[in-house]
Amino acid sequence: MIPKRLLLTFVAGQGKQANIIITGNSSLKNVTQRCSLLHSSSAVRASNQFNWQDPFLVEGQLTADELEIKNQLRSYCNEKLLPRVLLANRNESFDKAIMKEMGALGALGSTIKGYGCANVSSVAYGLIAYEVERVDSGYRSAMSVQSSLVMHPIYSFGSDQQKDKYLPGLAKGKLIGK
Repeated sequence: MIPKRLLLTFVAGQGKQANIIITGNSSLKNVTQRCSLLHSSSAVRASNQFNWQDPFLVEGQLTADELEIKNQLRSYCNEKLLPRVLLANRNESFDKAIMKEMGALGALGSTIKGYGCANVSSVAYGLIAYEVERVDSGYRSAMSVQSSLVMHPIYSFGSDQQKDKYLPGLAKGKLIGK
């Protein structure tokens, strides 16, 4: 059965989108012309090149703050984390100083408001975790455990006294939860 009305949606980078509605009265030539005009218009530009570094075109949907956070963590991970991870894996050691560096970057407890935490979106937290995981799953796990299993319960269920006592040190990486 042929639908009486069909909606074609074209999506390109930067969240640009355009629609063509095809009805039973539309000829193939008419539809082809409209698609051709749409493809060549400056409103929607689709690239024929596959971007293997961003296959789902996520970067075009991020806010400026989220992109800045992602880029800052990527730089840190490439320049400071990666060389030390290789050495730590060879020596089977965990460098606690890396947790302090992550704290200084705002990566620990990043979605928590106050107490020295960054108070970023869940998307930003996901980007932070992605960049650390890209280099080493062990330090990403440590970061996630510190943020989600140690800090979040204190923030959600702890007394004000417990929050004031533990969260600032945990956020800076000076305290590490077990």
